Amino acid sequence: MVLTDEERKEEKRKYDREYNQRPERKAKRKKYGKEYRSRPEVKEYHKQYSKVWDNRPEITKKRRQYSKDLRLEVCTVYSKRHSNSEIPCCRCCGENTDIRFLAVDHIDGRKNLPKEQKNLVGDHLISWLSRKNCPEGYQILCHNCNSAKGFYGECPHEKARKEEAFARMEEQSSFEV
Repeated sequence: MVLTDEERKEEKRKYDREYNQRPERKAKRKKYGKEYRSRPEVKEYHKQYSKVWDNRPEITKKRRQYSKDLRLEVCTVYSKRHSNSEIPCCRCCGENTDIRFLAVDHIDGRKNLPKEQKNLVGDHLISWLSRKNCPEGYQILCHNCNSAKGFYGECPHEKARKEEAFARMEEQSSFEV
């Protein structure tokens, strides 16, 4: 069963309320007060401990692998949707040699997005898309096409396709005056 963000938050709140009502938690709060975590020695301990824990090679390896798998999954979904391809590829030029060349693009640009989505980039955007079941409004482009679209408003591939289509239309409908 997949929970929505709101359901997940509500479960967390419920758990926190129950946890904080335990006698040992109440005793600890009474003994140390709310300022316990703000003590310099406690802050230092947590800082050192989190560095040691987070920088273990096996944790780093798992994180990287999870990130790669999630990226592949999201790119595959959008490639199937927009390019009708089982392999992740650029919607504009068809680049599919390496997934590292691909980027998630906002179809209408970031300006039109809600505030929570505007600042999502990289792995944060990928995980958000995965949690939201790959919503509409995004596509997969290679970094070249994505940059060209950002700088010039459209990709040179797109411009060439439009000119080619216009030339074919002129050929087919040759009206003589």
